[in-house]
Amino acid sequence: MSEERMVALLKQYGTDKMVVNSAADWGRSDPLKVPKTGACMREHGFSDSDIEKVLFINPVTFYAQSGRISLDEMSPLTIDQQRLWEDNSVLRGQKPIIE
Repeated sequence: MSEERMVALLKQYGTDKMVVNSAADWGRSDPLKVPKTGACMREHGFSDSDIEKVLFINPVTFYAQSGRISLDEMSPLTIDQQRLWEDNSVLRGQKPIIE
């Protein structure tokens, strides 16, 4: 399905219970379909929260029915490039990022 067609469906039916998928496991498919659809949604006036809902919140909510994933587990990752792994660093002279 094209990005334009998906956006038309979202305009017609809304963003509740809608999910965008890029099933790159069979036939001709585009693994970048999800971000391309998000960009198309933005071009057609959808808000960032609508885009996040369709591309992230709705899929996680759907798959959470299995009990193996939940939105509560989705917390922002902390970055501390000063930490080492087995006395090694990925840094090569750069200033470490700490967020």
